[in-house]
Amino acid sequence: MELELKHIVVYLNHGLNVEIKYGQEKRILTIDALFRNGIVVFHHSNERFNSNIEREIKDIKPTLRPLSDLTKEEFNHVWEHETDFLSVELIVDLGYEALLAQKFSHYFWESLYKNHIDIHGLIEQGLAIDINTLTK
Repeated sequence: MELELKHIVVYLNHGLNVEIKYGQEKRILTIDALFRNGIVVFHHSNERFNSNIEREIKDIKPTLRPLSDLTKEEFNHVWEHETDFLSVELIVDLGYEALLAQKFSHYFWESLYKNHIDIHGLIEQGLAIDINTLTK
């Protein structure tokens, strides 16, 4: 599988950082623009110059948090405030995946995007970087 626009578009409103190769080194930059043709644009500046950097989507790796970063308190908060009897019935009738698709509110999904939680399993597939592994 390759990284696609659909995998990262939900994070863009929340300042998605990605790793790119820049010459011989790797840099972490924030996406400034993303085009339908898969071109990603970054604005880069330092004391000597300002420039825009373009990369194809296949040449970037988003920095995301794994699902395991969700704390028990965060999960419990969602369970207490987002679950209703109908949701429990869905677990029994339709299974866990259907629950994820229908149980949680827009607010819940938006909080996952805002906190850069890897909802597509990109880290495990080598298409994203676990933010916890980056050195500061």
